[in-house]
Amino acid sequence: MNNSYSLSRRKILISSSLALLLSPLTQTISAQEISDRVDRVPIQSSLDAITLYLNNIRTLKAEIVQRSSRNNNQLSGNISIKRPGFLHLEYNKPSPITLIADSRSLIIVDKNLKEVQSIPLSQTPAHFFLQRVIDLSPRKIAILDYSINENSLTFDVTSSEVENQNRLRISFLKKPFSLLGWTLVEPDNHTTEIFLKKLQINTPVDESLFAFKNPWK
Repeated sequence: MNNSYSLSRRKILISSSLALLLSPLTQTISAQEISDRVDRVPIQSSLDAITLYLNNIRTLKAEIVQRSSRNNNQLSGNISIKRPGFLHLEYNKPSPITLIADSRSLIIVDKNLKEVQSIPLSQTPAHFFLQRVIDLSPRKIAILDYSINENSLTFDVTSSEVENQNRLRISFLKKPFSLLGWTLVEPDNHTTEIFLKKLQINTPVDESLFAFKNPWK
């Protein structure tokens, strides 16, 4: 495999991988109470309940399936999260990519190329879901679209503070209320869909996953 192809493939993997940096959630509020709230109008009642749901997560472990419209590719892997600030996402082979958030940076590890890239966490999609307080108020988040039917709830959001950001579409099952997944919609309308499997919420996680030492230095 030539270097230009490898670098191009790596860019696609990293671009799609950033969509995964949005954490699934849990609640101390009951699932039934959230389901009741999201049936109400106005929209703010639903958003208040969802905000509570999102903020009650402390740790998460899950299997993920990722589908990208950019290259019609499907990836799988495992994700661990500790809020605020920490994430470890490792794709299954053949992908060589692992993503680690250490509360300050998002570290992108390519095991095939033996390369490491570091990006300030605040500049990634992960920051919204890994921050200490998730805020869905209008001063932080613009609601672009919103849909409720008998079985599910979906809303599209983007930052109110930064222009030309990706759009995030988050989907929930209404009864019992639970996160189904999310879709990152890029400015060129390419999408990366994330599906969650075997969620474990607020159970112990291996904190060594959130530390990284570059083995190739």
